[in-house]
Amino acid sequence: MISKQHRVIFVRIPNTASSSIDYALAQHYNDIIKKNIYHHLNYQPNLDKSTFDINGNRTSYYATKHTTIHKFRLNILLSNDKFRKYFSFAFVRNPFERFVSKYAAQIKMNKNGVFLDGEKVSFNKWLLWHYENKHPRITKQQISWLTKREQVDQEILVNFVGKFENLQNNIKYIENKLGIILELPRLNVSEHKHYSKYYNQQSKDIVYKCAKNDLKRFNYNFDHN
Repeated sequence: MISKQHRVIFVRIPNTASSSIDYALAQHYNDIIKKNIYHHLNYQPNLDKSTFDINGNRTSYYATKHTTIHKFRLNILLSNDKFRKYFSFAFVRNPFERFVSKYAAQIKMNKNGVFLDGEKVSFNKWLLWHYENKHPRITKQQISWLTKREQVDQEILVNFVGKFENLQNNIKYIENKLGIILELPRLNVSEHKHYSKYYNQQSKDIVYKCAKNDLKRFNYNFDHN
């Protein structure tokens, strides 16, 4: 989400309360640029699709609701000096809990459970299937939304990274920074037990492998919360 008038960029990482934060911001900013606006809002901003120059070089990007900070910069063609004038932020979440949230969200969409190849599967089977098939639902790490490349030593390009586990305190910081009050509705909430109840050793090992950069950079582990 981008507001050029107010110079704010919110990078929406899936399953980190991004829908709620996005909605709360939209109550204050009427110039938000993004592809998908939730049906709770009654307008549709214009956004040109990716454009290219005569040599085939990309000159702008078509932003989606989960666009990375790097593509946001390219989309609005900001110079480094202009980019520094924006306040940009995002939220991350413990990958162990985040994957359980993704699984629970799929159950919510299909009240009969999660199916793969016609078979109803447990969380551990669901995670193993996604890992073996290199599905971006779990292989795309959160850090990839915040850097140019998905590497743990890459520079974080946003000004502030909040944590889902400290949502209320971090939201207060953002409110003070922006000078607004953010009332977060409960949107796209998935109900599940504590994430530790879902894992066996194999699924723990999968998360340690496929989310290793997130775990290291944001100081998460299985016993984090």
